Amino acid sequence: MNSDAKILLLYVQGLPDSATDHPLGELARKEENSPPNPPSELEPEPPPPPVRALIVCTGTGTGTGTGTDAEEHLFRPLGDETECAECRRATAYASWMVDTDTYDFPADMTWRQRVVAVAKADALRGKPA
Repeated sequence: MNSDAKILLLYVQGLPDSATDHPLGELARKEENSPPNPPSELEPEPPPPPVRALIVCTGTGTGTGTGTDAEEHLFRPLGDETECAECRRATAYASWMVDTDTYDFPADMTWRQRVVAVAKADALRGKPA
């Protein structure tokens, strides 16, 4: 006897004869008349993190200017950073150039990013831009 027949026999045991003539109909009737399952007690989904306001980047921008003539730009911080990702990358790269005394650039670095990195490296070395 297969498992479907066993389930059917267990289901129809103790039912009146009218129900055993049409067991699938009886099952459909029970499903229609049964109350819905109560909602499970799931933990509520945490609210999404708040969207932070745009702030002015304290970096030198993507242009060639430095200091007061630098291009002002905005970014949305994820944490407590004060520079946009591009300016942070240029600062880190400039620091690396000073430490290693080299001007090697990665292939994916644009010419604007290279100019900013060199200007920052020169500023870290104490050379005028």
